[in-house]
This record gives sequence, structure tokens and C-alpha cells, in this order.
Amino acid sequence: MSAPIKQIVRRFLNAFATADVATLEAIVALDVVDHNPPPGQAGGRQALIDAVKMYRAAFPDMTITIENEIVEGDLVAVNGTVIGTNDGPMMGMPATHKKVGFAYMDGHVPSLKRSDP
Repeated sequence: MSAPIKQIVRRFLNAFATADVATLEAIVALDVVDHNPPPGQAGGRQALIDAVKMYRAAFPDMTITIENEIVEGDLVAVNGTVIGTNDGPMMGMPATHKKVGFAYMDGHVPSLKRSDP
């Protein structure tokens, strides 16, 4: 049975924030394309998971909230806020130990798997 795409996107954002690798492996396609990768990131699911781990190591208390969500067929657009404390190095820069927050906007397309594990 297919899960509604909106639910899958919410699972993805939660798994991103918590670096839940098992969930990412279950819901992200092997050939996923990250259209906003960190510098030097390769393509595919494992590269995305590696980037998620990097962000979580840099911001171990990261939370991602959804403020708006639009669903049109297989496409989902979300925007919200990411908040976390920079307690680890990030892309060669040392930790600042300061809390940061920023707005994000993201789109999710059929590179997320459609069925629950």
C-alpha cells in the first residue's frame, strides 16, 4: 500500500533532522538527485545520507519544522524553519557553539519511494 506523498516527505524531513539512516534507506531512491548538495557531494542515496550525517554532527539538536506545504500530484513543496546549535565542525569550519535558525524552501519529487517499509 502506498503512503501519501505528504506523509513520506514529513518522514524524510524528520529522518534528515535526526540522521535516521534506516528511514532514509527505506524511503529515498538509490538514484536520488540532491539539487542543493554540499560542495563536493556525489550523487545518489548514500551521498545524501553522508550529507545528512555531516549536518547532524554539526547541529546535533537540529529540528526542522514545516510551516507551509503544497501538494500537487506527486510533487510536494514545503517551507519552514531549521534550528540547531553548531556544536561540531561543518565543511572545514570549527563549531561556533551558537544557536542558528534559518528559513528553507524545498521541493520533493518522485525520487522518494512510494511505499512504506
